[in-house]
Amino acid sequence: MLARIEVAYQAPTNVYGGRAQQIARAARDCPEAFLLVFRYAQAGVEQPEWRQAIFDLVGDYTLDRWFRPGPDAPPGAEQRARYASRLNVGPFIENLIRWIEGEDGLDEATRLYWWGRIQKEFHLSSREAFRLGSLPTPAYVLPREP
Repeated sequence: MLARIEVAYQAPTNVYGGRAQQIARAARDCPEAFLLVFRYAQAGVEQPEWRQAIFDLVGDYTLDRWFRPGPDAPPGAEQRARYASRLNVGPFIENLIRWIEGEDGLDEATRLYWWGRIQKEFHLSSREAFRLGSLPTPAYVLPREP
């Protein structure tokens, strides 16, 4: 299951919220298994290796795509970047659980736009707060407004 999550997460996208959408779509054929992994990762009580794997996957990709320090970042930026990247994991997991369950009343386009806006603000405000310097990564875009 972790491999399926990783494959869905690795698919290229530069749309805020796009990775969550890819995972939610991958979960459509067996949502219970995906929900089990995400709930265990969220709780961190049983199957700690699942939690660590999800945190590493999401955190490492977030670090690589959003939080690489720019050349003008003050000293200590690598440590701050790693910390910032891990802050995204909890909300990401919570959103995925809700997205897979589909009980929020949102259609796919609205959910993607809503989550994309949240992710964009998290990305940009975290870069600023953790003093990660200029943005060295390719630009991400918001999904089209529904």
